[in-house]
Amino acid sequence: MLLSLRPLTIAAVFSLGSLLNAAENPFIGRWALTIPGGGAGWLGVESKDGALSSSVLWGGGSVVPTTSTKVDGDTLFVTREQKNKEGKIATVETITAKIEGENLKLTTSRINAEGKEVGKAQDFSGKRIADVPPTPDLTKVKFGEPIQLLNGKDLTGWRLLNEGADNGWSVVDGKAATAASTCAAFMKCRSWKALASRLIHTTWVRFTAASPRAWLPKSR
Repeated sequence: MLLSLRPLTIAAVFSLGSLLNAAENPFIGRWALTIPGGGAGWLGVESKDGALSSSVLWGGGSVVPTTSTKVDGDTLFVTREQKNKEGKIATVETITAKIEGENLKLTTSRINAEGKEVGKAQDFSGKRIADVPPTPDLTKVKFGEPIQLLNGKDLTGWRLLNEGADNGWSVVDGKAATAASTCAAFMKCRSWKALASRLIHTTWVRFTAASPRAWLPKSR
């Protein structure tokens, strides 16, 4: 009995340690940002081997690592360096953040290579993103009756988004097809049946010559 309880004890210790780390540094986690100008951004802060690091997405593109991350008192300091074509540092951006409940109050400011301020400091905001939930058990997914999206003969039930455009789609050997030269121009086509239920979250579509059908999970 003692042997069976030991793993539970170890797991409990590690869980408690994680909670203590989060309590000691509330900035650790993922944050959804509303950056200056109203665009969307993302900030992730993590601790590894006692050192803080962070990564950010600013308006678009990819998530990229920042230059430095530290906490001083109740304030988080994140710096980002922008380099010119020659690979030299052109500007250094400093982002400061303070926590208010589940929200962040942030300010960004920039200086150039000579240490002079570039533009004016700008305030923006962030909100903590909930932890990623456990992986769902897909063995419990229940499927509804299949819905036929393509009848294998013609395009009945389908229409172009742009009604005035030429239709580059056709049905060949039971499959939806379009000429390679017109593919880009005629891809915007949709099925009213596919859009009938707004509660359907995932769709698996499989076209075959004998029975083109889509298998849809039951909506919540």
